Amino acid sequence: MLGALIDWYYGRRAWGGYLKSQKLLRQAYYDAGSSSGSPRGVIWGRCEWTGATQLLRERADRSWWLLSGVQLSFEAIPGGDMEDVAAVTSLRTATAVFQFADGEWKPTGRTLFNFDPAAAAELFQESHDVLRVEHNDKKTVPRRPGDGSINQQADA
Repeated sequence: MLGALIDWYYGRRAWGGYLKSQKLLRQAYYDAGSSSGSPRGVIWGRCEWTGATQLLRERADRSWWLLSGVQLSFEAIPGGDMEDVAAVTSLRTATAVFQFADGEWKPTGRTLFNFDPAAAAELFQESHDVLRVEHNDKKTVPRRPGDGSINQQADA
């Protein structure tokens, strides 16, 4: 009983920290992803946040994870292998992974392509517990594809 109460308290604290720093976290994720060189042969373009988010607790070390849904598109690097691939600019479903460490959320640098947060949480079901599921936060999109700058817009 005490363990559940402690998880509830820290879960609320972690979730509140996410809400307070959401805009900066999303920008940090986009910056890290766009500078990662992955996927190879492309430049990150649009990053639309779906509003689907899942808060997980790792059983082994009690760490907090956040899975946030994104739709990503890319631009081919001119002269690169992907330049003639039409599907490069299509939006791709993915999940951004964040971890709570030293009292704050940080992007892990991981993107789980072809998984929304619910499907991504299933990947971790053997080692993590889902403690919170949200579907209604705001979208954040770059002003211009590839530049990483963001603006807020409410879900329609």
